[in-house]
Amino acid sequence: MVKYSVVIPTLNRSQSLRRTLDSVLAQPLDGELEIVVVDNASEDDTQTLLATPPYDRARVITQAHRVPRVQNFMTALRAATGQYVAILYDDEEMLADNLRRKGQVLDAHPEVIAVTSSVVRRDAEGNGEPGAVGRSTFTIEDRATYLPNAFDKAPGGLPQVLMRREALHSLSIDPRDEPLDDNAFVLRLSTLGSIATLPDCLVTETVTDAEMVRTGLLELFAVPGQDHSPVSLPAIWFGWSHYRMRVDHLLQSSDLSLRQIWKLHRTSKTVFRRDVWKAAYWRFKVSKRPGPAMKFLLKAAAFDPSLLVPPVMFFLSWKASNSKTPMTALPPGSIEAASAATVFSVDTHGSHQAMAEQS
Repeated sequence: MVKYSVVIPTLNRSQSLRRTLDSVLAQPLDGELEIVVVDNASEDDTQTLLATPPYDRARVITQAHRVPRVQNFMTALRAATGQYVAILYDDEEMLADNLRRKGQVLDAHPEVIAVTSSVVRRDAEGNGEPGAVGRSTFTIEDRATYLPNAFDKAPGGLPQVLMRREALHSLSIDPRDEPLDDNAFVLRLSTLGSIATLPDCLVTETVTDAEMVRTGLLELFAVPGQDHSPVSLPAIWFGWSHYRMRVDHLLQSSDLSLRQIWKLHRTSKTVFRRDVWKAAYWRFKVSKRPGPAMKFLLKAAAFDPSLLVPPVMFFLSWKASNSKTPMTALPPGSIEAASAATVFSVDTHGSHQAMAEQS
């Protein structure tokens, strides 16, 4: 048995797949590494690339016909034969020593089921900078500690994780959680053991507004007088998906007391309500009309009528800050789909910078 398996599901991304494979092949793990690529019936030159050295070192599984994304991901994960398994998306890259450093943690701590890390976030042009740090220092958290902390620090996605292969005997990606399914999977890993976190950036993450709009996390919103310059604002489904995902996870927590579950449930609800009102505020801010904000709030009420109650502390924080906006601008490229709260800074020209605030 090899020690490390890296599985890469792919579809029509031969150019970025080449960079992904280069980053894996550069890991200093001679004889200890298995690479599995699962091609979801690509129509570009992916197969030609995979037949060319050194990429022909990868074991290739080709779907006979295109299957749903989650099914392709699970095909990739279940094809792994290594002791430790990592999944890497076909537009991401591993940074130096990613596998070895995480593997050392799993070697030294048998109670740890998975190791995660921080990321370097990149835009569509490949420009990158350090993303949010999951933990400021190396930590090992059991379920009772990790779960509450997940409300303050996002759990991260699957490309950040190196897990023991036996985790795949008990868990699978849930299609109901799309497109946040990888975040939900990481949360569920805590049911099987402790989660270790390295503060260092060891993988990349590429997130663009266009991708967020395509998956329904953001929606385009027209700016009055600027028909050709829409902005991207958070969709109600985005916040609700995070809320449901985390609450579902709480209800599966047989090792938590009813009081702990109630407290975490209330925290999650408070965060979601705050985010709903932030999103409504920005619809009013951009449109200069109350209608879009009211429409958004009514959508939220369809999920839960209590969301129409404004968060008092949210408004008090605006007044205390003496600011024109309730948000703090973050650096470019800081969208985080794994976050439960999304906020936006809109300038006087109607341009925008999408940002994520961790909950």
